[in-house]
Amino acid sequence: MRVTTLFIAPIVLALVMTACEQDTSEQVSFEMDHLSIADFLEKNCGQYSKFYNIASQGDMMIPLSAYNPNGDGYTLFLPTDEAVERYVERSDKYGSYEELLQDSSFVRTLGRYHVVNRRFHSSEFPYGPLPENTATGDLLVIGFSTNLDSMVCRINNIAPLIEPDHFTVNGYIHVISELLEPVRYSGFEWLRQNPDYSILSDALEVTGLMSKFGVNSKYTILAEHDSVFHNYGIHSVDDLEMRFDSPGIPPTSWNSSLYQFAAYHVLKGRYFLSDFRWGTRKYSTYSHAPVTMSRGIDFKINPGTDTLAIKISESGDTTFINYIQLLYENSNILAKRQVIHLISDVLFIP
Repeated sequence: MRVTTLFIAPIVLALVMTACEQDTSEQVSFEMDHLSIADFLEKNCGQYSKFYNIASQGDMMIPLSAYNPNGDGYTLFLPTDEAVERYVERSDKYGSYEELLQDSSFVRTLGRYHVVNRRFHSSEFPYGPLPENTATGDLLVIGFSTNLDSMVCRINNIAPLIEPDHFTVNGYIHVISELLEPVRYSGFEWLRQNPDYSILSDALEVTGLMSKFGVNSKYTILAEHDSVFHNYGIHSVDDLEMRFDSPGIPPTSWNSSLYQFAAYHVLKGRYFLSDFRWGTRKYSTYSHAPVTMSRGIDFKINPGTDTLAIKISESGDTTFINYIQLLYENSNILAKRQVIHLISDVLFIP
């Protein structure tokens, strides 16, 4: 079967690329203000050939040539050819772009995942989820980070926006420099896949909390990097168990101190940064205690509980940091039905 694939793949690609070349030579010349999203892809199919092929084989060209019957236009996040190439190079599933094209089910999903069922100009982007799903029914999340003197917009925290706001008659196209892969993992699975968060991940596992939630459950994880635990002499989940020793009580018990600590990191419900209310509010966790979140210029967790750091300015002024910081540029990490926020210090129960 492997030999057959090697012979068929170039033929499939050649046919698709020939169609692209023919469409380019035969298409009518339009002013940009009269192009649909599909027209833009056809007009520029040499520059964006890889996603053009994905959209064509995934039956997206007809919908993207028309108006959205269920909303106000479309938004296409268009990956560059280099972005698609990098995705294939990193993939454990596809050895080549040709092999990806032969996976018709994934190609169909991939094309639709890059299309949002409403037009959005970049000036309308929120810090958080777009208020409309993709054609696959999923959310895309908008994040912003600073880069020297500029602000970088990233889709799903991974795909920088490099050419925003290509106007078309049925929506907007935003060019991105990474491919967006549909998110199919849960928040707990994200922790497992990131070894720098192994201590919290192991704590959630040994307490049995990971097994209590399905991939479609809605919750929010507040996660510390392993290096934050190291500042407290905690280098493994064993160290954590020793700190939260509950003699005679298994860690899977609600009455276990370790269970309470781990459960305190999981909020009931999915909260993106934009969902936290202004001012100071309490949010329920899966432990016996709520988390206090203060939203203003910064996001402060459990303010006033403990002095975590002292800053002395050049003028000699002393500032006491008596809250845990929610790391603004490293939050809104999207999982299937969950979200992860990274925090600056160990989240002990007050």
